[in-house]
Amino acid sequence: MQALVTTRRLTVDVLDTNDNAPRFSRPTYSASVPENSEPGAVLTRLNATDVDVESAVQYRIANESSAAALLFAVDASSGVVTALVGLDRERAARHEFEVYAVDGGSPAALTATARVVVNVLDANDRAPVFARAAYDFSVAERLPAGAEVGTVRAHDADAPPQNRFRYELVDDDERSTRHFSLNAETGLLTTRHELDRERRATYRMLATARDDADRSLVGSASVVVTVDDINDNPPVFVFPVARNRTARVATAGGHVRRWRRLTTVRATDADAGPNGRVTYAVVADQRDQNDVRSARRRDHYFRVNATSGDVFADRSFHVTPGSANATFRLTPASRWEGNRGSNIALVTDYSGVSTTYGRNTLEKSLDNDSTRQAYRMPSSGLNIVYCVRTER
Repeated sequence: MQALVTTRRLTVDVLDTNDNAPRFSRPTYSASVPENSEPGAVLTRLNATDVDVESAVQYRIANESSAAALLFAVDASSGVVTALVGLDRERAARHEFEVYAVDGGSPAALTATARVVVNVLDANDRAPVFARAAYDFSVAERLPAGAEVGTVRAHDADAPPQNRFRYELVDDDERSTRHFSLNAETGLLTTRHELDRERRATYRMLATARDDADRSLVGSASVVVTVDDINDNPPVFVFPVARNRTARVATAGGHVRRWRRLTTVRATDADAGPNGRVTYAVVADQRDQNDVRSARRRDHYFRVNATSGDVFADRSFHVTPGSANATFRLTPASRWEGNRGSNIALVTDYSGVSTTYGRNTLEKSLDNDSTRQAYRMPSSGLNIVYCVRTER
């Protein structure tokens, strides 16, 4: 028997289930923004699609408690990424964070992940900053012009070429900058000429680092230069004074007893510290310089205290009979080159005639074992030469 067949066309609708996750148009979205831009600056726009039917994709930052969530925002519907604040390149030149594209599927939503990279472009907004707020340098006096004193250092946090700057010295009321030069490129401080500590011991200046492109961007640091002392000044007598140079000592009938203090000499030294410490000593007459050993064997007539400058009779003696006074004339002579001393001649003249010894009368050797020396007794009086010296 022949089978009977009936044909009918049927339409089958396949119902969609949420089995496809969204897909971003690219795995990484990059954007650049100038630093210090106004909040709300648009950086980029995310784009994700979902092949499922009637799937609405929404966007958000992956970790909403991260630091990026404080700086950036993603519009849930449009995917537009904006900056919430003005960005500072010197704090962070690059930001990276992840974003999600989430569909509205049920029972469980499906997500896609992409990365956003934001590069912050530099602006010339930073002034140079010195490594220290204050610099203290020292330099010895009497060095030739160009002597190195020290180096100041500054840094500009902007990116090249906007980090270029030049060093300068700013004058003050005392015009210290006349004495120093600051290299504009290296920050090396040098002297313009010899410095004299006894004329001025301290210099105070202001060093600046000024931006090349924007002169209003400038940093500053104080600079103090102390001039170190060298032993370059001989002692100077304050007693006896230069215009008088005489100390008068009264005697009783011409008798001078041992240990009597006859006078006190005073000298000052402009140098500082040990270089300015003054000591006193007695040295031999020029006429004894060829016979020092013989001179040391002679009787001592005078002694000088090395620290106080007191001059004493080292033995009892008598001046010219009939003379009521002995005159001690103190005459400055030459600088004692041996250890930078100032020499004076102490001359006892019994006849009342003043005797002065010049440079060629000075013995330029000193008995290091004692501050007293013996000298010859010439017929006209007792010749004594003593000096003031600085300790080394």
